[in-house]
Amino acid sequence: MKNRFTYIAPLALLGVGVATANAGLVSAEMFEVVGDPAALWGSPIASLDVNTETGYTWDVGMEVPFGSGAGSDITHVTTNVYNVANSMILNQGGDSITLGAGDRVFAYTITLVRANANTVASIEEFQVGNGGSDGNLINGRGYISNGGVESPVGGNASDFTDLGFFWAHDWLWGPEIADQLQNEQTLTVLLFAEPSIAVPGLGVIGTNPGQVAGADGSSNIPVLVPQIPTPGAFAIGIIAGVMGTKRSRRGE
Repeated sequence: MKNRFTYIAPLALLGVGVATANAGLVSAEMFEVVGDPAALWGSPIASLDVNTETGYTWDVGMEVPFGSGAGSDITHVTTNVYNVANSMILNQGGDSITLGAGDRVFAYTITLVRANANTVASIEEFQVGNGGSDGNLINGRGYISNGGVESPVGGNASDFTDLGFFWAHDWLWGPEIADQLQNEQTLTVLLFAEPSIAVPGLGVIGTNPGQVAGADGSSNIPVLVPQIPTPGAFAIGIIAGVMGTKRSRRGE
C-alpha cells in the first residue's frame, strides 16, 4: 500500500529536539467545534487525502462498485493537521480543555459512501493509531458540527486502547443505526495533541454486523497521527511509514 502526504510545517519545527510527553489524557470529554476549523487554526500544515493521494483499496461494502471501473461515490477519509497559533479554551458543560500555541489539532473528515444494496448503511466507530503515534501526546478529542449529523458519543472508558507497541484513539456512536454516521453524511472528528509532527498512521472504520454480506467496515486506512519530534523523526516517518497491522475494537 502506497502512502504519501503533504507536509508544509514551518522549518523551525523540524529542528526541535526530543520532547517530553504529557502524562496522558487531560479530558475524555467530546468537545464540539462549530464551523470551519481554519477559522480557528488557519490553513492545515499537513494533509492526507485517502482517495487521491494513496493507493488504498476500500474493503467490501465501503464503496459503490461500478462496472466501468470508475466511481465517484466512494467512502472518503481525509486528514488535516493544524497548528494552534494562539492559546484558547474549549468549554463543554462543566469541563474544559486548553490548547496552547504550538499544539496540534488532527482533524479526520469522514464521508460515508452513498447507499445501495451493496454498501453499508452506517458507521458505528472510527479509530486511528499506529504508525509510531504516541498516546501521551493526546490531550482530548472532539468533533466539528455538521448539520443533521449525529455526534459521536465517546469511546472506551480510558479513551485509549493499547495495541501492543502502539496506541489507538476512537470515536464511537450509539448502538442504534439511526444514531450513527449515515450514508451521504460527513463528520469531522478531532484529536487535540501536544506539539508534534504528523506521521503516517492507520485508521479503522467499524460497522454493524450484517449490514452487507462480507462487510465489517474497513481497516488500514491511511491517516496522519502525532509523533514526538525527535531528531530525524520527520524523515523516518516519510520514508519508513511504519504501517503495522491494526487490530479493530468495536462495541465498547
